[in-house]
Amino acid sequence: MVLYSLGYNAIALNSESSILSDKFIDEFNQRFDRIIYFYDNDKPGINYSNKAKEITGYDYILIPEEYNTTKDISDFTEKYTINETKILLDSLL
Repeated sequence: MVLYSLGYNAIALNSESSILSDKFIDEFNQRFDRIIYFYDNDKPGINYSNKAKEITGYDYILIPEEYNTTKDISDFTEKYTINETKILLDSLL
């Protein structure tokens, strides 16, 4: 919801261990110029970001550890502001 409210097209997979199917990869490649994984900034999220990149070739971003925030963008927005969230996303992308 945070990403959508900032104007980003975004989907949420059922879990971080989910990898996009070939059908969805083909569809997204036709619809979007750039596709990026943005999993939680915890050990499973980091591991699956790397795994997903290996499988699909899509890049990933993570909230930098220097923010000492909890694991996802909604937690970041709660701790900081929506404007700071936009600035962070712009810098990561």
